[in-house]
Amino acid sequence: MDLKDIIQNKRFSIRRFIGDALSPAEIRDVLQNALLAPSAGNLQPIRAYYTNDKKKISALAKVAKKQLWVAKAPLIFVICHVPQESEARYSEAGYQYSIQDATIFCTYLDLLCQTYGWGTCWVGEIDTTEVKKIMEIPEGIIPLNYLVVGKAHPQALKTRWPRKSIKQISS
Repeated sequence: MDLKDIIQNKRFSIRRFIGDALSPAEIRDVLQNALLAPSAGNLQPIRAYYTNDKKKISALAKVAKKQLWVAKAPLIFVICHVPQESEARYSEAGYQYSIQDATIFCTYLDLLCQTYGWGTCWVGEIDTTEVKKIMEIPEGIIPLNYLVVGKAHPQALKTRWPRKSIKQISS
């Protein structure tokens, strides 16, 4: 499976899942490989918390602006950035760099999940204060988004929504 095939034919926002949580070895593998993502100054100001605990997943769903479909996922990664790690080198610009680095890391994680045949969906509208409590995330580490992961249900919606043309986004 090549990257172009994954992007064109495999990667969809999946909101319906079947089966159990992914194995610890699979989770470790995608996290290890996602760490190869580019990072400003190679500082890697990111953290990835994850859970397959049903109570935590249910709580995370409730603080995702009531996107209750999240509660049925077998695994949620909470992607975080750590601004002070970038700001130590890049001052104020470091805050933005830490967000960029966490976003790139999550993109790698998402695409790597596809290599296992897992369905994924990004969830960005989250109550970060509540997420920190649920996941016991220390001060200074800021939740950015969820990557919801699981085996896609055969009837999961796999629609390629219209995209802008190259002419619309480039000059």
